[in-house]
Amino acid sequence: MIRNSVGVPLWKHLFVDYQNGNSKDILQDGNVSCAYFVSCVLKTFGLSPASYANVLSTEKALLQYGRQAIDPATRPQDILPGSVIVRSQQSGEEKQDIYGNARSGHYHIGFYI
Repeated sequence: MIRNSVGVPLWKHLFVDYQNGNSKDILQDGNVSCAYFVSCVLKTFGLSPASYANVLSTEKALLQYGRQAIDPATRPQDILPGSVIVRSQQSGEEKQDIYGNARSGHYHIGFYI
């Protein structure tokens, strides 16, 4: 499922409707959809309690749901395909988040294949 999802637009949009009548695509046309993708795939197989739109919520939920963190020093050849990898906040070009706040880095989550 993971390999076959490359280029599939299913996880590119998640719209939030605000009380003032405005709506916003919080996944920014797929630009920040990694947590949504990972949590949706895991939810499909009963490995996550829900779907999430951000990395920290996804990571927290997975740990509470019984997933185990591995030692960051684990050699790549010892990581099982399909494992969830969380990359800590990386510095980079400053961008605005969906709330208009300036951010210079971001977390990332994905599957190890």
